[in-house]
Amino acid sequence: MLSIEEGAKLVPLGTLFLPLAMSMKLVSFFTEHPNSINESYCQHLLKASCFSWSLFVTALACLVHAFLPFIFVDSASKNVAELYESINRRGKK
Repeated sequence: MLSIEEGAKLVPLGTLFLPLAMSMKLVSFFTEHPNSINESYCQHLLKASCFSWSLFVTALACLVHAFLPFIFVDSASKNVAELYESINRRGKK
């Protein structure tokens, strides 16, 4: 049986492929959706973070508008419409 030395013990080579298969499955959890919209993991991370930040700022504008209705009168609806268009354009290049 083939084996390699790991620290002070010998490990059969066959057992090394199980963690590799598990790590490949774990990687697919992170890449399956981004790949489905023609993005890498890093591209998806950046774009989703930007969308999140934009939604956060829009939520703050809505909160201010709730107390001061004369401020940010149409900001939320414009931002949400722009985000919607941007999201629908993704992956359709």
